[in-house]
Amino acid sequence: MRQNAPHAPTEYSLTRRILCYALHLYTASGILFSVLILMAIINKDLYAAYMWMLVATVIDSTDGFMARKLEVKKVLPHIYGGDLDNIVDYVNYTFLPLFLIAHTGLIPQPAWLWVSFPMIASLFGFANANAKQAEGGFFLGFPSYWNFVAIYVHLIMTPISPYFSLSVLMILTVLTVSPMRFAYPSRMPRFQKTFIGGALLWTIFFVAMLVLYHPGKDPLKPQTPAWIVWVSVSYPLFYCFFSIYLDLEARKRGK
Repeated sequence: MRQNAPHAPTEYSLTRRILCYALHLYTASGILFSVLILMAIINKDLYAAYMWMLVATVIDSTDGFMARKLEVKKVLPHIYGGDLDNIVDYVNYTFLPLFLIAHTGLIPQPAWLWVSFPMIASLFGFANANAKQAEGGFFLGFPSYWNFVAIYVHLIMTPISPYFSLSVLMILTVLTVSPMRFAYPSRMPRFQKTFIGGALLWTIFFVAMLVLYHPGKDPLKPQTPAWIVWVSVSYPLFYCFFSIYLDLEARKRGK
């Protein structure tokens, strides 16, 4: 259990405190989309599941910037925003995407056993005090982007082979708890514009991929244009391989 934190200093205005509470509610609202994602997965409405995952990602991508601008830690020191964020992120970025992969049969049986490995690895990842190395611009280990892994497992890997999907999951599981570091795009001292620019361009293609997602008769075999899926996956591949290169380079420089 955490020790009691001091209450907010009285010099902060009521308006500012209300704004900070509202921002915490904004972060917590991600759990509402967790319910929508879960219901969509159970109903095998994967289009809806991916769209709600995207909405949850937008919330997670914007709350941190606003929290730093409002200095929420100083205004409301008794609420641990990082913990709130991690709880929501684990549900939306790890548990639900991996549940989707298992529930829809995108990997061989026993699927429940296979997904338990990345779920457990991600728990240790989220619990690691050094997971975010903001000063160096890195995440320690694969940063549990299982929500994006899920859609590429569905659209690219499983059509090749369910065992290919399983192999990728196991490799990423090992990387999650490995000492390998991955880029923290918004905190990178170098190539920040490259990562953020690439992420923005990827977002456009990713949204287009979802807009053009056509479930057809079989929701597990959507008629999404193959070219846009392959163009979309190029940035995640670039992110992973360039992150590994930058990590190795930083280690050579003793950082």
